[in-house]
Amino acid sequence: MISFKKVDKFSFGYLLIKFIVGIAHNFLYYKKIYVLNRENVPENEAVILAPNHQNALMDALAVLFSLRGKLVFVARADMFKKDFVAKILRFFGIVPIFRIRDGRESLKNNQKTFDVSSQVLLRKNKFTILPEGNHFGERRLRSLKKGFARIAFQAAESSNFKTNVKIIPTGLEYENYFHARKNLIVNFGKPIQLADYYASYRENPQKTIADLTKELKKRMLKLMIHIENRKYYETYETICSLFRCQTAKSRKATDVFQADKKIIQRLDNYLENNPTQADVIDEKAKTVRNAARKYDLPLFLFTHGESSFFKRMLAFFGYVAGFSFASVGFFLNFIPYFTPKLLVRNVEDKQFHSSVKFVLGILFFAIYYISFALVLLCVSGKFLLGLAVVACSMICGFFSRFYFEELSLFLKQIKFSWLKRKKNPQITKSLQAIRALESLLEVS
Repeated sequence: MISFKKVDKFSFGYLLIKFIVGIAHNFLYYKKIYVLNRENVPENEAVILAPNHQNALMDALAVLFSLRGKLVFVARADMFKKDFVAKILRFFGIVPIFRIRDGRESLKNNQKTFDVSSQVLLRKNKFTILPEGNHFGERRLRSLKKGFARIAFQAAESSNFKTNVKIIPTGLEYENYFHARKNLIVNFGKPIQLADYYASYRENPQKTIADLTKELKKRMLKLMIHIENRKYYETYETICSLFRCQTAKSRKATDVFQADKKIIQRLDNYLENNPTQADVIDEKAKTVRNAARKYDLPLFLFTHGESSFFKRMLAFFGYVAGFSFASVGFFLNFIPYFTPKLLVRNVEDKQFHSSVKFVLGILFFAIYYISFALVLLCVSGKFLLGLAVVACSMICGFFSRFYFEELSLFLKQIKFSWLKRKKNPQITKSLQAIRALESLLEVS
């Protein structure tokens, strides 16, 4: 049986791996990560971080690479069945948590995890638990499990209530769950002081745990995008995609975040006051959504102003000029870039796709470029030449990805303009639906 008593032990090996993977995560995989209110996370204190859980492993990594030091996490117990894997997970600061699906008898093993977690807190280290329990790919906060509260109070009891555990509500907002080079927001809220609950906990533990869970949920909702309406969820997302650019102060991710919150609140209020209009709005949103899917167009194009002829010609010549350089980058990086994309198709849970692509991407690119460098070294006998060629290949690869992504968008803009000018019935109907939505929701 593997012991997790020193799971929070910091080592040079952990520091090195975190540094390397952190570069890949923060600067290569994501376009930009906005870490908000980092000062709300105290150092050298007992801290529990509680983020929302929408994107599998990427949620844990988002928190990990936003803070210094080693964080301890929980993961489902079935991952720890093999000792070799369990030792690797322990090295990375991960402890098992048992669920009812693991068998009712196995739930008693969670006490060991609670004991280890309490000791982590008493040593004034950071512990992270995703209180929703499992991931779900919608921008909505589901009901919270009470494990975080039990761990927090157990740590407090172990110190005779002398340790003030601080619980940090955390909101994660992804621009896109599945595609790389998108923005991510990590939003740390003000700490919940567990000491404020000690007196009531002594009198009524169960009620206090329930109250603490409600308070955490209330604070988390302020830090993330939350669409409560399940029936019209797709409609909410469609309307956000259509009107966020018009509502946001700028295209900066934090402004887009605030724009989405404003649109959702406006739609909530409208549907509350006009419940009979819900199906009407849903139908209009569906009209636009169906047209976008049929012609493979991003929704924002329907409300985005068209570029002038001069700008389009300038862009066209720019794409022509950059094609050769981008093609070289595509050819040199084809194998490590597309192999994870092909392998991830075998993963049934779509929310794991970005996690698998990220991990496999690191492995395949590392193996590919190390092999590439060694071959060049053997052929030329010059280390610096091999290093320079590998560096140029990486730069070409980055440019290639940016180039073909922008070229794809440019071609879709051309397609949309052509369909619009040809008065395509479905596009025309969609634009009429958008004007009706603008009028109803006052988002123009």
